[in-house]
Amino acid sequence: MRREKKTFEKKTKENKFFNFSAGSYRWGSPNATCIGQLSWSEAFHIPLTHMLGSAGTNTFRCFYVCSWTIQQFATQVSILAQTLAEILAQVSTFFEENCLPRSCYIRLNRYPPCPLASGLMPHTDSAFLTILHQDQVRGLQMLKDGKWFAVKPNPDALIIIIGDLFQAWSNGVYKSVEHRVVTNPKLERFSMAYFFCPSDATVKCQMPVSVTGLAYYLGLKSP
Repeated sequence: MRREKKTFEKKTKENKFFNFSAGSYRWGSPNATCIGQLSWSEAFHIPLTHMLGSAGTNTFRCFYVCSWTIQQFATQVSILAQTLAEILAQVSTFFEENCLPRSCYIRLNRYPPCPLASGLMPHTDSAFLTILHQDQVRGLQMLKDGKWFAVKPNPDALIIIIGDLFQAWSNGVYKSVEHRVVTNPKLERFSMAYFFCPSDATVKCQMPVSVTGLAYYLGLKSP
């Protein structure tokens, strides 16, 4: 993304070979009514099926500059998400059977410099898990005990965020993390996120009792 120094919207319009699907590009906050609600960011959504070549489309075959890097990221973090979810939930097949490539996706984020607006409003992710890689520009913040804490960029680390579905599925044992992005007044910021989501046909089931007991043991939940 940074190498080309062009917005996602400009790239989608200037290259006839991309053939991006409807709804893949988003800029700002369409429903914002004041500057306090404005997210100063643009995002590009890529279904995992496209990245792994199982969608039967030519959408990304001409995306030569960064497609290989994104594909490698998608392949590795999808395996990581599956492994982490199974460890946290202590189940062997639920996520493998229900969190399929067609329901998971990559999001490329760009936050242009801005001294006024927020890069991304405070929110929680709806997915089971989010795996995030950020560049060297600070901006991501997590809410803990009513205070916002900056997440220091580390090029050798990935950020794992518990989502709303994991909180609901675990009956509150694992908490969804509220977070936001603060824009830099002089520097643009880039990040790449993977969202581990269930298919629409997934039937929610209760977390195994063993996990609740483990949560008591680890101090994640009070008796």
